Amino acid sequence: MPKRVVAPSVVLAALVTLVACHTGSPRPAGENAHRDRVHARPAIRPEPRHTEVTVPRAEAPSAPRAEAPGMSDAECAREPACERYGACRAVDGACVVLGDDDCKRAAVCAALGLCRADRGACVARADEDCRASAVCRASGRCRVEHARCVARSVEDCRASAHCKVGKRCGVLRGSCCAGDECDDSPGVTMVPLGVTSDADCAGAPCAASGACRELRGRCMADSDEDCLASDACFSRGGCFAEGGACVPLVDAQCAPTSGCLDHGKCHAVDRTCVSLTDADCEASTWCKEFGRCTLVGASCQAATDAACRASTSCLERGDCTFQGATYGCAPGSATDCAASTSCKREKRCALRDHRCRR
Repeated sequence: MPKRVVAPSVVLAALVTLVACHTGSPRPAGENAHRDRVHARPAIRPEPRHTEVTVPRAEAPSAPRAEAPGMSDAECAREPACERYGACRAVDGACVVLGDDDCKRAAVCAALGLCRADRGACVARADEDCRASAVCRASGRCRVEHARCVARSVEDCRASAHCKVGKRCGVLRGSCCAGDECDDSPGVTMVPLGVTSDADCAGAPCAASGACRELRGRCMADSDEDCLASDACFSRGGCFAEGGACVPLVDAQCAPTSGCLDHGKCHAVDRTCVSLTDADCEASTWCKEFGRCTLVGASCQAATDAACRASTSCLERGDCTFQGATYGCAPGSATDCAASTSCKREKRCALRDHRCRR
């Protein structure tokens, strides 16, 4: 296989300001060192083991909340987290993101198109923000989807550095792809067998999950830079390399992902994004569409008639009544079915087996 070219490093070229304000610090040792230094992450310096494109390195986006009790607005404005991630305002003694202006002045806007404030994090909301960002020019991620900038057209990928340097000129599931990767099945990452070098990890493992290095006969992630450029960062918050995988270490990485927006998994706990409060569930697509607005155990579930009646599923399929943990929101009577869109359009007006049927 051809020698891997580490093109993803160009993704964060616009974050040179981050390096300027925090350079030269050695990466802390130990598997949990990331958590110990969330707000003082060093510039990314992967070992030069491959033919590389020489570009400025940048720090990983961190939480838009500086955990320093008793902070004032003036003190927050002087914190690196303000310039980097928009955490410029003091709320209850902590520095947080409050408005779009905070994000637009932050480095993550120019670098990743995350220019709008939403639930304490800077996220992508407008295509023009994505098109103006470094991630569009570098990785073809020029359109908004799930609060992130993603690749949606072959034209965007062909115009990107990913295509010019790394031959990733096709598009698949929000990312630019190359060769056989573009024929990959949705949700599946091909795992190469007989891995003996980094070159064996080039392609799908590297692009999808940041597993770009051969370690002990497997493709694994050992660089924050590879994680930041991978689909794992954009889809499930896996932006930091730890324990051989790309994982979320701070809530800010979970907030813009589809897991948070759709399923309420908005907090980083034990290296994964999870739901912690009813508020996480209430803000999710699952709540709006399926009435799954209450945190039950570790996931958002339906729990009340009111949530079911307010859901899109009630209007469209008659799922207007809470029917217990087994069925969630489901039709409670023939009246629910008769009032539904599926009855009017598809004649699904009879209640049988907890569903509206013909």
